[in-house]
Amino acid sequence: MAEITAPIINGNGTDRDALTGERKDAVRAIRAAREALVLVTINGRDYPGADDRFRLAINLRDMALRALREEENRLTQEIIDLRRRS
Repeated sequence: MAEITAPIINGNGTDRDALTGERKDAVRAIRAAREALVLVTINGRDYPGADDRFRLAINLRDMALRALREEENRLTQEIIDLRRRS
């Protein structure tokens, strides 16, 4: 997992609720993007005679889904860390 990058709560910075709320909004948006991306049709019938393009399309979508999942996990960990800090 990537290094945790949660901000440090301090008197001169953004308050915990705002920092947490922004991250929650981003997580919701990422989940919506993942759901939408899964619905994108990638069917071999749409790539006649182009198996390499078909496989590439599947691989690129899988990579995008993985990247979104990783960012969702990172932001979720930041939310947890922000809640634990005083």
